Parts: sequence; structure tokens; C-alpha cells
Amino acid sequence: MIHKLTKIFVIAFFVFASGVSFSGQQDTKKSTPLSAVVKNYYGKPTIFLNDVAYAPMIYALTDQPGGRWSTDEVPQLNIQLFANIGVKLYQVDIFLEHLWYEDGTFSLERAKLQIQGILAVCPDAGVIFRFHVNAPKWWVKQHPEENVHYDKALAKPDPLSADRQLIYHDAGLAERSSFASKKWIESATEKLQQFCKEFSKTEEGNHLVGIQVANGIYGEWHMWGLLRWEADFSEPMRKHFAAWAQKKYGTVENLRKAWHDNAADFGTITVPTTIERGKISAGIFRDPTVDRKVIDYYTCQHELVAADVLHFCKAVKDAWPRPIITGAFYGYFFSVFNRLAAGSQLDLEPVLRSPYIDYLCGPQAYEPESYLTGEPYRSRSLITSMLLNGKLWLDEMDQQPKRVLPYNYKDDDNPDYARTISENVAQITRNVMFSQSKGMGLWFYDFGPSGSFTHPEKNTFPSYCVTGYWDHPEYLASIKTLKGIIDGNLRKEYTTEADVLLVYDTKVQYHLMSIGKADPVTGQIIDWTSLNSFYAGVVFDPIHISDLDKVDYSKYKIVVFGNTFVMDAKTKEIIRTKIAKDHRHLLWIYAPAYSSRDSVSDQNVSEVTEIALKKTVCAEIPKVEISRTIGLIPAQMPKGICAPLYSIDDSAAAIYGTYAHDGSAAFGKKDLGDHTSWFIGVPPTDYTLLKFIYRSAGANIYDDEKDVFYGGAGIVTMHTKSGGKKSVHLKNGKSISLDLPAGPATVLLNSTTGEVIYEGR
Repeated sequence: MIHKLTKIFVIAFFVFASGVSFSGQQDTKKSTPLSAVVKNYYGKPTIFLNDVAYAPMIYALTDQPGGRWSTDEVPQLNIQLFANIGVKLYQVDIFLEHLWYEDGTFSLERAKLQIQGILAVCPDAGVIFRFHVNAPKWWVKQHPEENVHYDKALAKPDPLSADRQLIYHDAGLAERSSFASKKWIESATEKLQQFCKEFSKTEEGNHLVGIQVANGIYGEWHMWGLLRWEADFSEPMRKHFAAWAQKKYGTVENLRKAWHDNAADFGTITVPTTIERGKISAGIFRDPTVDRKVIDYYTCQHELVAADVLHFCKAVKDAWPRPIITGAFYGYFFSVFNRLAAGSQLDLEPVLRSPYIDYLCGPQAYEPESYLTGEPYRSRSLITSMLLNGKLWLDEMDQQPKRVLPYNYKDDDNPDYARTISENVAQITRNVMFSQSKGMGLWFYDFGPSGSFTHPEKNTFPSYCVTGYWDHPEYLASIKTLKGIIDGNLRKEYTTEADVLLVYDTKVQYHLMSIGKADPVTGQIIDWTSLNSFYAGVVFDPIHISDLDKVDYSKYKIVVFGNTFVMDAKTKEIIRTKIAKDHRHLLWIYAPAYSSRDSVSDQNVSEVTEIALKKTVCAEIPKVEISRTIGLIPAQMPKGICAPLYSIDDSAAAIYGTYAHDGSAAFGKKDLGDHTSWFIGVPPTDYTLLKFIYRSAGANIYDDEKDVFYGGAGIVTMHTKSGGKKSVHLKNGKSISLDLPAGPATVLLNSTTGEVIYEGR
């Protein structure tokens, strides 16, 4: 049946392609302008178009040019395929460079074409523009004094001409305008608002429901040079940093005292060099009493990026005459290559509080392991904080399904073909249901064909597409089923199934070594502790530390404090009064509260954990030997030498692990009557150790086989690589037996009854 369906689909494709083409002519009948808002609906952020609620499932084409225009034949086919299964929301790209030309002219024609191509096959569509506010290449050439500068490296002109992909060279030494350039901000704002005012009056503008403002590497608001270079050493950034410092310190005397520099002056301030950024005074930490200048610079950089994002979102809302939703790539946290301070987006709090932005978004977390079957798909951000602050999060789901070459279609007995299709359906189901489990949404980001049937050796992907990532009938059937499930939940109150809460910080990165590989713990805590929490068989929610006062803790058995190495008095008070009670467990990792933002102190760590700790010194990578009394659990190891390093020195604590270098206690817990405090001196990156802690805390372990579970909106989702016989333990005590065929599967269960809702395989 699989192969017959595929043959029919391929024939249908060529019939469609030969019989349907975009003429550029649109129905002259005027459509009703769409107004769009995001508002809370049954406990989750939801898109409303003209007061009608829509579940946020979107189909998106990649950036233009160099990608595909909606008016092209093959993209139209894929738009049609998604329209056929009921998708009404679409996203396409447009750049200032498409509209604003070197001779001063401004044209809406390309923007009109992008929407016309969608309306040709889905006349009632709502369209979101990813609007790149990057300065056009000709503008960059005209204003070199406004461009970003790199440390000890010169920007390089793009290798491709302007009629090719405009962001192709973004990840290199890109020649781009500085985020601090006032001239760029003024020019881009003027043209963005001109677009809004003029386009809103067009027929195509009646269907524009959102604008996602984009800039930085690949439009994702990453600082230029993120992967290998430090920035920004331009004059616009130097002036911005000087103005920022003057606003903070007021007088030269205050500045010199804070920076321990008797020569510091607002008029001669420089951006810290890479060498300066590499100096640390407190182990892997920057001591605020000594290293304040670098802490200040990173704070300034990230506040600038957040301010730029909110500025352009406000510009859209001010200029568009109807309600319109605004968004941006922002809030990346997981899978940022341990380069968070250098170029991620860390000033999350003002963005979440702002009325000018409705949604944040980002590609799925690429690593560790997320592309592999049987592994967890997850968002790039602290997604539960979006929910707590009423913002919608949209995952950019750009994972290409594994494909097989078209000539395999003729082979009805090809086992690789059937197995690949089944595996892809399981992964698509997994990906969609993660976003749904968190009360959020996603778009299917379609790069289109990624290879040549005649020259497959030139293909850069490990597999092949026919016309698009999801053009197979079985994939579309699965997506249609999932859309029906999500639409059915739209008017049901959202609740999370999580009973584990993971707490992280973003601004702590200003205080940590960010150059090279001198920070051995942050990447482990962020990416690997969270990954191993999935392996442990629990459902967890990740939040930002600034949202501790917004949480209903009654649902959580354990709160895990991840990279929470910087804490103020208010945060500690919330922990004392709202979290450390009701027999809840708290897990502390490495050096919680070590810095107060103004100084560092060993005593801070003991006070917040309520366990007496002492400093230990290990001249090599610390190794923890786990007690056999809790089972044979492998030792935990970070990626490098850790300083500071703490051990437990408390007679009231139960010890479960010791450091190999000196035998001091590295892992244990202390019963404090109304709550239990756990401490481990290095990141707990082994899932069996986390499972022991979670089980001890009373968290629900859904199974013991390293399967991945999501839970929310009344559905428990299990993703398994192996299939076979499964026993799933629900939170209400029910055990559900499943007998699955061998191989990958994603199974949706009613969280109360255990009834199977859907099997994706």
C-alpha cells in the first residue's frame, strides 16, 4: 500500500505541475482585511484572526532569493498540499533589499508576489512575513563607518551577488551594519514603516497577519561573528557602550572605582578585546569586583539586541493600521555551542514583559542528539517561561525527514523504503507533539528539494527530497491527523503533565568565562542535564530564574537549579518562602548563588543549599564515584578542570558519592523537615543518576527504558526507538501495556485513561 500511494502521489505531482502555474493575476474582488492578535485562550497563547482562534501550525518557505518564491511552481505545490489538510497560516521571507533600491526607489511588488503565490492556492490564507531589516548590501557599501568590526579579523564582502541568497555569508566574517548603528536603525525604521503604511492598503496586505522582524546571523539576532569571532569593535558600538556606562555610573569617579581603572573616562572608553574577555579572577567566573568592565560590556551588548528587537516590533505596530502580531527569533538557550555570551540573546526579561512583541521563535535544538530517532526533540528556548508571560513560542521545525531516491518507488519489496517512511512519521509526530505538550506551536520549514536525481553525489544532505520536506502522502496524512488532534484541544484548558521543574539563568553568562573552552560546566548543565532528564523518563518544564514568582509549585515534586550561579536577595526569598516547603525536593548543581552580581562568596553556596559545604581543589578533571548503595551508576565528569569546586561538609547529610581525588563528599542530600536539599558538585550528566534523584523525590517515571516522554494538554506522548512491549506508568497510578511493532514509534495516550489516541509510525 505504501508504494502504490507513493506512485499515485508522484503522478499527481506531475499532473499538478504541468497543469497549474502562477499567472500573477489575482481575483479583483476585495477581501476583508485580517486583524491578528495573540491572546490567552484556555490557558495557552493563541493566534486570533478577526476574532477566530487558530492553533499555531504554520507552513513556511525558506529565505529568498536563493531559496524559493511562493510563486514558483514547486513551492506552490507544497503550499497546496498543506492547504489541502487545512493549514491556513503561512510564512515567507522578504528583505528590505527586495523593496528599497540604491537609486532611492521603493517598490512593493516583490512583497505582493510573495502573498499572491500563497493566495493562488489558498485564497483565505493568513500570511506572516519574516521581514529582514538588515541594511541592503548597497547601503552597507555606502556607510562602511556603520559596519560591525571583529577583533583581529577583517570583514569580507559576500562571495555571492545580490541576486543570490542574501544571508548566505552571515555566519562568516560578514560585512554588515552594527546593531549599534543609529543611522541604520533610523533608515531601516523609516523604510519598515513606509512598507507598513503602503502595504496595508493593498489587497495583498489584507492577508498579512504578522511580521517577524529579523536581523543578525540568518535573521536570528545573533551577534555577527558568533561562531568564531568576538564583536563588536566598531565606533558605533564603542559610542553606545560609552553612553551606556555613563548612564549607569553617572560620574567618572564611579566608573573608575567600578572598573578598577584610574584612567577610565567616558570619552575614551573602548570595547573589551578578546584578550580582556578571556581574563577571569574567580575560577571559571568573573569576579564583579575585578572584572566589571567585561561583565558590563556583555550586559550592554545583550540589552542592545533586545532593545533593537523591541524597537522594530513597536515600529510595526505603530505603523500598521490594524492589529497585527509581531515576533522575532529571540531567547535561544539550549544548543548555542557554549557561545551564549558572545552572540545569543540573553536579555530575556524585558522582551517577555513588552507589549510590542507577541511571539518568540527559534529552530529546534540541534544538539545533543536531537536529529536521531529515539532522541528528544525540544525547543531552543526556556519554553515554559513563554507560557508564564503570555507569549507564544513557535518552533522552527526544520528537520529534514530521511528520504529515499525516486527509483526505489518501483521496488515494492524494498525494506529500506518502508522502514524509512515509518521512522519519519514517528519523528514528525514526536516533533509536533513536543510543541503541543507545552501549549505552543511550530512551523514546518521547507527547504524544498535538496538534491539532484541525476547527480545525487552533489547533494549536501544525507538523503533526498522529491519536491519538499513533507511531500509524501503518509507524512501529510500524519500531519493532518495531528492537526485534527491539536485543533480538538484548542478549546480545552491547557495543563502541563510535568512534575519536574528545571530552572536556568541567562544573564549568569555575563559572569562566566566565554572564550575558548575554559568553562567546563555550563554546556553540560544546559544541554546534557536536560537531555538526560528526558532519558530519565520524566516530564519536565524549563523556566527562566526571573519567573520563579509566577510558578504554581503544587504540581512539581522537585525543582532543579541548573546554571543558577548568580542570585540576588529577592530570588533567595522566593526560594525560601515558595519552593522550599511542602516536602518538595531541591537539586543544586555545582556552585549555586556563588555570585551576588556584586561579589563572589563561598558562603553564598552553603547558605542557599542549606548544606554545609567546603572548598576542594582538583588539579585535573574531577571524577565522582557513586555509592553502590544506590546502584551501579557511572561516575559523573565535566569537560574540564573546575574551580571553584565544593564538597559536602555536613554531618546531617546522607552521602551518595565522593570525589576520586580526595575522597570528600561530592553528592548527597539533607532532609530539612519540610523539604529535602540535594547537592552535587559537578553536572549530573548520567540519566541513571538523575532517575535516582527524581524517583526519590516522588516524580513520575513513565518507564525505565530510556524512552522519551512529553506531557501536556491531556496527552502523554511516548517516543521510542525500539518499539516492542512497553509498560507506561501514568501519574494517576495506572499502568498501560503496549505491544508495538519493532522499530521507531511515537504513541499518543490519554493522560488519564491511557487510551491510545494515535500511533505515529
